[in-house]
Amino acid sequence: MKNQLVIPLEDFPETGLKLSGELDSAILALDSADLQYSAGIHYELHAQVFDRELLVRGSLSLPCSMRCVRCLDSFDYCITTPSFSLSFELGDSPALDITDALREELILAIPPYPKCEFVDKECQILDLNRDFRLDKAPPSGVDSATPSSKSVWDALDHLSVTPPLS
Repeated sequence: MKNQLVIPLEDFPETGLKLSGELDSAILALDSADLQYSAGIHYELHAQVFDRELLVRGSLSLPCSMRCVRCLDSFDYCITTPSFSLSFELGDSPALDITDALREELILAIPPYPKCEFVDKECQILDLNRDFRLDKAPPSGVDSATPSSKSVWDALDHLSVTPPLS
């Protein structure tokens, strides 16, 4: 498996260059118990030269195992960048290494708070701790703390305010 993606620029085809394959997931340099890679980084790219610029478009995917931030259970997930575009200014070099740019794209695609729900898996913490999600609908038969005709800020209207002493 390759650990670099270098695009040759000499005799570059006018219609562009299709690139596909796998990069070693070690290029991410992320050592964490919360994120384990199960395969290499798969890429499907199309590179094309416009004037003094190289435009690279395509997709990246990295199968991995993540740890849920709620229940700490692991689940399989695929980090993907389905449609991205990168632009590089061309110099005098006969080739261009775009490995660091692809690495950055994948790192930005890693979810900051992975949850079991990403893969339609029921989170165990919801069963164990009686489901304390903030984004859930209230159970039926439970009244709101404030009647719907009043605002929670109405109580502030009844405060008596004394002017400051001058």
